[in-house]
Order: sequence, then structure tokens, then C-alpha cells
Amino acid sequence: MDRLSIRRFSSRAEAERHYLDLVDSEAEAARYVSPAQEAVYQLKLAEAAQGSGPMVEAEATATDADVTTVCQRIKRARTRWEKRAGTIEEARIAAKADIRRSDTPADMHRALTRFRNAL
Repeated sequence: MDRLSIRRFSSRAEAERHYLDLVDSEAEAARYVSPAQEAVYQLKLAEAAQGSGPMVEAEATATDADVTTVCQRIKRARTRWEKRAGTIEEARIAAKADIRRSDTPADMHRALTRFRNAL
């Protein structure tokens, strides 16, 4: 739950920097995948592109599916991730534009809230 607080900024520029930084931080958190997990995803995607490999075969055995089905799942998962990352980036860009156009810190906060809700 968000804590209610009043924050005073010494200038509009300071408020803008604060809210722009928050948008970037939250976009990064929404897209975050650990480096180790990203490495695994890349290996599986490479195997799926080739049509087979040790990770794909292990997943097929573990899920009682054929290798072709597992390869298709992996490719679909990557496509979903790319769309999700694109949606986050579009929302990030729009939120930052809204913040830059805002007249007051309260307007900037509302732009941040809309961004959070879009995630």
C-alpha cells in the first residue's frame, strides 16, 4: 500500500526530474528478468529456433509434450514478452511526455499514477 505523504519540491524542474526518474525505475522493474534467467531463456529460444536441444528435450519430457510443441510454446512466450516489453515502453514514453507537459507536481503525480495503472 502506498504511504500518503506530501513532498515539496524546490522547483518545477526538480519535481519533473523526480517523476521522470520514478517512471524509468518502475518501467525497469516491470521489465526485469534476472541475468541468469535471461540466459536460460536465450538458450531455450535458440534451441527452439533449431527445433531441438537438451533444454527443449528436458522440458518436453518433464511436461509430457512433444519437442515441436515445446518449441512452439517457447517461441510464443518470447513473442508475448516482446509485446509486453513494447507495451511497457509505450507507456513509459507517454508518461514521460505527460510529465514534461504537466504544470504542477500534482499533475506529474497523476501522470505517474496513470503509468502505474497501465502496467
